[in-house]
Amino acid sequence: MSIANFDLNLLRVFDAMMREQHVTRAAERLFLTQSAVSNALSRLRTAFHDELFVRRPEGMVPTPRALELESPVRAALLDIEQALAPTAFDPATSEWTFRLVANDYFSTVVMPPLITRLRQDAPGVDLRLLPHVDQPRALLDTHRADFAFGSLDPVEARFGSVDLLTEDFLCLMRPDHPLSQGKLTPERFATADHLLVSPSGHGDGVLDRDLARLGLSRRVVLTINQFAAAPAVVAASDLVVTLLRRVAERFAAEAGLITRPAPFKREPMPIRLVWHQRLARHPAHDWFRDTIREVTAAL
Repeated sequence: MSIANFDLNLLRVFDAMMREQHVTRAAERLFLTQSAVSNALSRLRTAFHDELFVRRPEGMVPTPRALELESPVRAALLDIEQALAPTAFDPATSEWTFRLVANDYFSTVVMPPLITRLRQDAPGVDLRLLPHVDQPRALLDTHRADFAFGSLDPVEARFGSVDLLTEDFLCLMRPDHPLSQGKLTPERFATADHLLVSPSGHGDGVLDRDLARLGLSRRVVLTINQFAAAPAVVAASDLVVTLLRRVAERFAAEAGLITRPAPFKREPMPIRLVWHQRLARHPAHDWFRDTIREVTAAL
């Protein structure tokens, strides 16, 4: 295929189809008609000699060839976008959408002050949160996300990062829970019934590894994938949940619960903002990184 005979606008359609995997939604993203996207998809199939997207009950599923093309096409579009972008970003007048991979720690702790700041300083900026389920690096690599937020470790050389917060752990429980009185030792902690918040659904957490090093284990009665459900469950039961400090303190204040320090000595956990190095000099992204740093510095 010669680039001289290829309509580069088709790459925008390909990228939209990869993101949406649905013709109508891709058309809405591009502000085109559905027939225009269908026509462009037909031309793409001819150009690449591949179906690229196959209709399935769950949507238009990319073929192996489309998956191979996803990262280089998105990188090329990003390079063009950066070349055409202004040399400065004016938050007061610019329209921009940032895609951020984050769990509900971000939604609970960072989002309230961040959205207040965005509405004041950058009314044209939108934020789209993507689920944080064991794939932030893949989403950054394929440019489906601009940033990832969390305790991401290690940070490989192809990524940039900044540490925003550090967190330790608190146990959250009812005020009349047996563990609310007396010294909370690892042995007493292990005898309790526990609630585990695991966004990925995995059945153990870092504290289980701490217990194992002491020759102890705990019973996890209930595993959930969102922090927000924890306060109601703990308030209505004898379960104990161990959460990052800022989340636990917020839930304790809102739900009338109490906190106790987790009975383990461990280094504070760093919470990071991570991005692909390809975006390291983008003016809009520079502004967003600075804004997140300023917001989290006040927490």
